[in-house]
Amino acid sequence: LPKSEQDRCEALAYVKLAEEGKAVVSESSYQRAVASLWQAVNQGAKDPEVEATLARVHLGRRQLPQALQYAMSARQTKGLSLELQQDTSGVLSRAYMNNREFKKAIPFLEHLCHIRFNADDHLMLSVSRFHTGDLRGALRVAQRAVSIAPGRPDLHEAVAEVAKSLGDDDLSEQHRRRAEEIHQALKAIMDRRDEPV
Repeated sequence: LPKSEQDRCEALAYVKLAEEGKAVVSESSYQRAVASLWQAVNQGAKDPEVEATLARVHLGRRQLPQALQYAMSARQTKGLSLELQQDTSGVLSRAYMNNREFKKAIPFLEHLCHIRFNADDHLMLSVSRFHTGDLRGALRVAQRAVSIAPGRPDLHEAVAEVAKSLGDDDLSEQHRRRAEEIHQALKAIMDRRDEPV
């Protein structure tokens, strides 16, 4: 591989390892990797993987305009891989939600829900629909999130909240009770862990 490609691959790997916490990456190595990626983009290289990575870096730093810019630029690439579609949809949806631009987040969350089976994606779509006034859509998606991860109390609480807003007190109470049961079960597990052996 040419030196420039070796540097690119190394920089992408350092950033990914740091994000995933799977390896100890020093702050200086991480900063050098990010600087290397910025330099590549600033020199005019059109590289959707680098742009998607920089979008994640900016999102992590809560630099939302830059995160949106890099993610949108990466998405303009024809034949974008499924992994980069997920990556950029995740950045765009989170950046728009952080800006409270829920209507703009919805298409990217719908895309994520279509291509992967993830309770958090469904929960964020439910929240976004709730904030745009689509309460029935929010309820449907929150219920789908519960079906994906029925042991998560926060998902039952989301269903309960939306159901309450729709005036369905029975459904709301059913999910509030289930959330409380799960909380109590989790607390009992943690209490047992703390007991002396």
